[in-house]
Amino acid sequence: MARIIPLVLGIITVAVGQQIVENGDFSEGLSPWKKNGCKAEIQDGAVHVIDRDHRYAGIYQMLDVELLKKMDMALRMSFSVKADKDMEMNMQIRYTKNGKRVWNNIAQWKIQANKWEDLMFTYSFPYDVITGVEDVKFYTDSDVAAGYWLDNVVFEPADDETWRDEANKRIDKLRKRDVRIRVEGNRTDDLTLDIKQVNHAYPFGTCVEAGKLSKCLANNKDSAYCKFIKDNYNWIVDVYTTKWYYMEPEQGSWRTEQQDGMIEWANRNGLKLRGHTLLWAKEEKNPWWVKKLGPEEFIKAVYNRLDKTTKWGAPSTLHWDVNNEMINHHFYEERSEDPAFRKKIFQRVRDSVPNVTLFVNDYGILNNMFNRFVLYQEQIRDMQADGVPFDAIGIQSHLGHTRVDAEYFKYVVETLHNQSGLPVWITEFDWNGQGTVKDKRQQINAKQIEDFYRIMFSLEAVEGILMWGFQKANGAMVNKNMKPNAAGKAYLKLYHEEWRTNEVGTPTNGEYTFRGFRGDYVVKVLADDGSSIGKFKFTLDEDKEIICTEQGGDFTCSA
Repeated sequence: MARIIPLVLGIITVAVGQQIVENGDFSEGLSPWKKNGCKAEIQDGAVHVIDRDHRYAGIYQMLDVELLKKMDMALRMSFSVKADKDMEMNMQIRYTKNGKRVWNNIAQWKIQANKWEDLMFTYSFPYDVITGVEDVKFYTDSDVAAGYWLDNVVFEPADDETWRDEANKRIDKLRKRDVRIRVEGNRTDDLTLDIKQVNHAYPFGTCVEAGKLSKCLANNKDSAYCKFIKDNYNWIVDVYTTKWYYMEPEQGSWRTEQQDGMIEWANRNGLKLRGHTLLWAKEEKNPWWVKKLGPEEFIKAVYNRLDKTTKWGAPSTLHWDVNNEMINHHFYEERSEDPAFRKKIFQRVRDSVPNVTLFVNDYGILNNMFNRFVLYQEQIRDMQADGVPFDAIGIQSHLGHTRVDAEYFKYVVETLHNQSGLPVWITEFDWNGQGTVKDKRQQINAKQIEDFYRIMFSLEAVEGILMWGFQKANGAMVNKNMKPNAAGKAYLKLYHEEWRTNEVGTPTNGEYTFRGFRGDYVVKVLADDGSSIGKFKFTLDEDKEIICTEQGGDFTCSA
């Protein structure tokens, strides 16, 4: 029946390479697809898989191993499916290496009966597949042995380099503004303007260890760790000490010494602060004693946590993740025995700190892991329809070994933003956190960092980017001495060079113009012998005109 997938046509504007799956539209019959424990009939241009004798039965295709070896990149898959019964369908990869078989569930969806659905996700093969295996099998399975229809199976490289030009154009439009400096006086053409951007308006952040920052504060001296944070970021979020299980390990016991030091250190150094997280919807991420409470006492404990923590964090904590990872975890509703408790939690926080930005925050969104992108959309729609007060969408972005698929990531972010009307923040970006990819020199990591930051910085919907640490076991940006590796250099080049405006120029006819990145600036006015005859600061947020007037041989400037 040659179905068209509007979702794919909406984001793919150029051909991106050779197909990995052959005969995905079944226009040539079934081959090279094969049957396993089922029958397969071609009807109206699609395949109908029936008489499945177990849940793993279905059609499959053996992929070209030599082709896959060349695919060290993001891969984009899309297909159309219709189930004869409600089912949970999985896309699976099974590969064989050294005689051992390994299974990877690469995507999962809940499919409604008798309704065509168009689905898409991005995926990267584990390093073992890229470096060489004996065979690779691609197939579907489901939780019930019911029939299903399949059509338009597309599996192709997504590493389309042409997206960068469009991203750079958006960056110039969104993140830069025009500046006009007028110089008035007797000596206007023999001057030099030394223009330096000293800070970004755009939030670039990282998670931190509160104890280390607190120690720097106590010693009144920055360690290499603290200096790296101060020099290379303008936002921070604590990695674990603001979570409930740490802050109140025993009921009524309250510890904030490290966090207090972190906040004071951040304030002294001009860094802004996110709070992560007031609550965590996974049962195992809560204090042990909370799990022993009955519903009434449980609700009191939750409210006490919210009230005390938000008041403690004010006014420095500008954001709070309210209830982390709610897509498929419901600890608070279940333990309180109150289905409306989610809304009450958010409302409690809103009432406590009305000027703080409140977030939902979850993982597996950008790569649509186990259909989490779709589930996140549903959750956000349900919360908005129910009147739950929240202000922004957090996308954690722990990408694992998934390569950056810029166009698909753009689609995900803009879909969430357009459907909700809310800004998006990248709250916990990292790549290769489990060390799946062997990347000793962090060169692959460097490319993922550069691509990820470029596409996200170019999107109007994305109002800030925080990474989940720079010094860790896998995917690190620096060594133990804080010396940047290839990945660190990639980030630092963006932060300090490509996306920062520093220039030296001479006014022409008493005027100098430039286009700069939004942020804070220091400008020195220099005489022809290099001596300083004026200095001024300004913040570039919108187009700006500055007038510098000569007074007694020196210049004073004002916006």
